[in-house]
Amino acid sequence: MKPGACEIWCSRATALDALGRYAEATMNFRRAVEIKPDFYEAWYSFGSSLHRRGQYEAAIAQYDTAIAIKSDFAEAWSNRGIALRKMGRYQDAIASFDAALKVNPNANRTWYRRGRALAHLGNSEGAIASYDRALKINPNDAKAWYSRGVELSRLGQHEGAIASYDRAIALNENLVDAKSRRSASAKALNAGSKNL
Repeated sequence: MKPGACEIWCSRATALDALGRYAEATMNFRRAVEIKPDFYEAWYSFGSSLHRRGQYEAAIAQYDTAIAIKSDFAEAWSNRGIALRKMGRYQDAIASFDAALKVNPNANRTWYRRGRALAHLGNSEGAIASYDRALKINPNDAKAWYSRGVELSRLGQHEGAIASYDRAIALNENLVDAKSRRSASAKALNAGSKNL
């Protein structure tokens, strides 16, 4: 079965985007959705292209179009949340992540990203709960262990933070920040025990 014209335009746009030929990629994405306006995958791919270029508002508009066509498109909801988080719109990002998780509650990266947005808002407990959900799905997620450690440190729970940093380092020994934060938590824990 031969792909339709819109799929060809979309594939061409994706290839041009990968080559860094962004203006041509944009024209090809637009051509794909002109041919088939309900081609939600093209709207999503167009949004992802704009997202990679740091054009977050424009990317969100494309994700919104994809979602309007297919409301249970978890990846579009999740990427929309990432773009919103990068713009500092943390509450809106969390709402997008929640919509994605309603469709796919087993998306560990979405739980992780939700935790990061909560952390930006200073909600360490909520962030930790989201990281825990991510780690229940994928216990080998070094970034989630690291981020969990950061939030536990912020709460003064240094023993738990050290355990999280240790797990992150065991999974990815190149996490330099995890090593330095582990050291800081160990110093804080030792200082606290000397004050008793």
